[in-house]
Amino acid sequence: DPQVASLKAEAVKIIGDRFGDCPLWGFKCGGMIRVLPFWEDVLETLGFEISYLVAIRNPLNMARSRGQLDIYRGAQAKSDAEWLAQILPYFHLVSARPFVVVDYDRMVDDAYREVWRIGRMLEIPETPEMDAQVRDYTSDFITAKLRHHVASRDELRRDKTINPMTRDAYLWLVRLAADEITLDDPAF
Repeated sequence: DPQVASLKAEAVKIIGDRFGDCPLWGFKCGGMIRVLPFWEDVLETLGFEISYLVAIRNPLNMARSRGQLDIYRGAQAKSDAEWLAQILPYFHLVSARPFVVVDYDRMVDDAYREVWRIGRMLEIPETPEMDAQVRDYTSDFITAKLRHHVASRDELRRDKTINPMTRDAYLWLVRLAADEITLDDPAF
């Protein structure tokens, strides 16, 4: 499609100009997986090595947070469907590359540990300078004040309003985030 080709050319230019000389960089986009084929094409065109960080959050907590902003998006069924639409369709592309899953609650509970876990999984060298930057970031930016809702895995399992596919997908991903299983686990 000519319009997509035009968007791709624009994205290649912007990303190349902004990050072409950076040895390590990333960007955050909540609905990124829904347009992953486009972005993989852009990044491959630029010759970048691609790896992913997949951030997840307990679906009960996510619906409650969304509900404070928009009552419709906060309805559990709507929130669950939106989450599934963001995670499942192209997860096979994510899992074909180096990736790490990070759980929001684990990040808030111990950001320093989680940032270094991400670094190890993505083979980022641990240096004293990097450690100082990680300490600054995790002590100044990530705080428990960011979290307003906390539901446990057990609450999630017992909740009758949650979509079973959402619950099961999240529980598998949170096990990856907690290093309880690995991607090559046959059950996963």
